[in-house]
Amino acid sequence: AFAATLARDRGAAQQAAERAVQAGDDDAARTYLKARLGLDKRVVVAEAEAADAARRLANCDADVALLRSRCDDLDYLVARTVVAASRGEAASPFPGGAEVDALEARFKALERGDD
Repeated sequence: AFAATLARDRGAAQQAAERAVQAGDDDAARTYLKARLGLDKRVVVAEAEAADAARRLANCDADVALLRSRCDDLDYLVARTVVAASRGEAASPFPGGAEVDALEARFKALERGDD
């Protein structure tokens, strides 16, 4: 939206410069053209920033989807452990009977500084 506003202002500066040229006011035309050139640069920057923000938002959406999936996995593991405990069974909460979750092991390694 900001880039569109700048582009609109750029167009207005261009039209004002053209009117000044037709009226024979070269100083005003030069002023409007300088303003237009400044707006050209700002439009490019604003468009790049908008594209970067859109990319970051897409990355955040992907991260949230990954966290939702991980949460679903954890919900399943907790439910499985609760059912096993209600039956009096000693079951590992992790698939395959693994005692340590790979993600948890990675976090613990990072905490210890084992990288």
